[in-house]
Amino acid sequence: MPEDTSAIRPTAEQAREAWHALVAAVQEQGARLTAAPELANEAFWTARVPMFRAGASESEELEYLRSLLRADDVLMDIGAGAGRLAIPLSESVARVNRRRQLLDDA
Repeated sequence: MPEDTSAIRPTAEQAREAWHALVAAVQEQGARLTAAPELANEAFWTARVPMFRAGASESEELEYLRSLLRADDVLMDIGAGAGRLAIPLSESVARVNRRRQLLDDA
């Protein structure tokens, strides 16, 4: 039985539907986090700053994602931050496009 690769190489319609579902999930998460009083505490965020430094943590999904790629692929990094995944994956593909604004074109 052939492997289902629709999530890896979706049709345009599947990608559009997945994009809209992702945007909705991000908005719901943002609303939950905004309402959490413990996240309004500056000490909470100050303690987490080291986690965002380059090399601070190993990506559990990096090798799996790399195994799915082909040399002629073009990746779209939505909500691009520091490039924790996009930079190392860029070595395996033809190009990486970055979008900092996750909700653009939603």
